Amino acid sequence: MDPLPLLNFFTKHASEQAKLGSPDFWPVKERVPSRRSPDVTKAFAKLLDTLATICVSKESGQKVAMTVTLPPDGRVIITLSESSRELEDTLKFLPRLWCALNSLPCNSPDRAVFDILRAVLDSTSETDAPTQAQMDHLVAQMHALQDHCEALSHAAATVQQWLDEYARGSDEPAGFPLRRYLTGCLALYFNTLSLIDTAATDMDLRGMFGRPLHIKALQPDVSPLDYPLDKSFWESYLADIVDRCEIIGAKNPKLRRALDEEVTHAIETAKEMTSAPLHCELRLLNHHQQLLASPPEKEVAEESATPPQNYIGTSEPPCYACGIFIDAYRTKSEDVFNPMYTQGPNRRLQVPWAMPKFGNAKVDRSIQRSVFITFCLNYAKFIGYQFGFHRLPENTDTMFKWQW
Repeated sequence: MDPLPLLNFFTKHASEQAKLGSPDFWPVKERVPSRRSPDVTKAFAKLLDTLATICVSKESGQKVAMTVTLPPDGRVIITLSESSRELEDTLKFLPRLWCALNSLPCNSPDRAVFDILRAVLDSTSETDAPTQAQMDHLVAQMHALQDHCEALSHAAATVQQWLDEYARGSDEPAGFPLRRYLTGCLALYFNTLSLIDTAATDMDLRGMFGRPLHIKALQPDVSPLDYPLDKSFWESYLADIVDRCEIIGAKNPKLRRALDEEVTHAIETAKEMTSAPLHCELRLLNHHQQLLASPPEKEVAEESATPPQNYIGTSEPPCYACGIFIDAYRTKSEDVFNPMYTQGPNRRLQVPWAMPKFGNAKVDRSIQRSVFITFCLNYAKFIGYQFGFHRLPENTDTMFKWQW
């Protein structure tokens, strides 16, 4: 059964109805499963996540994901995927940052910090136009930040104390989000400090920055969500979920009214939500699996048949659905594809959401089945906790009802 209508048109609405901090919070109780790659070091994973985070500098809601490929000819290839269509700024920024990281052994640590911070800050646009008085205020606060540099590099608690003192002792200038700007500077400082520390002290990673860098940027991939608007389709779809999960009390009038409202909301949402993007990490996952099936003919520039390091760096944790999909992908395709890993996902829902297909019918079907089971059971748990009617299958392999 197709999991996309459940996630995009039912689950999001359910999560919005749930009460934060109660057992009704979506999804109920469980964390999304995650496993760390056995093939890359913790330092490498941290480096890649930090690189992706530092690349986020242009807009609210921007997300960056990347992989690293190390061909035997000495190149390093970063494959880049962003939620934004505007990739040019990141494509200009990464080479400058790479050169600064490569120069770490040649420069004093302080000089390297400023070089890398300059590369990062140069890529950050500020749309506000502060007055001279506001800029004078900013400079004064940056002097205070400089006085705290030693403490900042040792204790996050000191940073929070300084921010609290500043918030109590000053008024935010009207036209310039100074407090938010300084908070961003501190976050940038910590991420950059982490990046420098990893790049400068890990001998296995230091050689990577000496390789010539090539960047491959993936364009956004959008899939249609062309589902019928007929009410009978959605009633049948939701009734099938209730039946598969063996939810008792399904004929209770209160529950039936709630399910009818869910159907109405799903139809209205389907009218507006006609397409869904492939999220950044899934776009990278799909790209690399397609390369395994059809490798490039020549080893040149950003093209290589060498598999990537099997870790996808992300500027923020994968969403609930991406975490479920990646876990199913690792479990169901371990004998077919190269397993890929990410940082642990969170429980946040991000829709619209699309699901990639890898071109292997057996694997695609198995992954879709696993994803649907998880979405379905979590949704059923939500319904059960909301209305007090819940009895889920003890063994999904034998008791969960399938009609394919």
